[in-house]
Amino acid sequence: SRALYEVAEKRLKKGGADMVILPYKIASDHALHAAVSLTPGMNLELGKSSIGIPVSVREVEVSTGSALAEKSIDDSNLKSEFGILVIGIKKKTGEVHINPESTELIHEGDILVLAGENSNIAKVQALCVG
Repeated sequence: SRALYEVAEKRLKKGGADMVILPYKIASDHALHAAVSLTPGMNLELGKSSIGIPVSVREVEVSTGSALAEKSIDDSNLKSEFGILVIGIKKKTGEVHINPESTELIHEGDILVLAGENSNIAKVQALCVG
């Protein structure tokens, strides 16, 4: 069976489906794995939105003194203000958190894996510089 959301996957399996395919999740996982191999500042062009706006995945390092440092992903307002999704965080320790919780803190030295419109990613990148 095919589902768009993980909630539907659970329901379909409960209803007897042996396997559920989540195409958007698969696509986002592939994009994230490709992005994890990027160096900060490089773009992985995903294409253009339905109205022709370029959409990318980009790694951005959180510098010392950044306005985002020590804020949670939710408190950073990246999604609400800029339409940017944090799809991963590379921690200073080398750990990679894929699809981090909204409560996860952003620290100086972390590398954020961001997805969204190029112009908005650039605005967030400016916030990361400090």
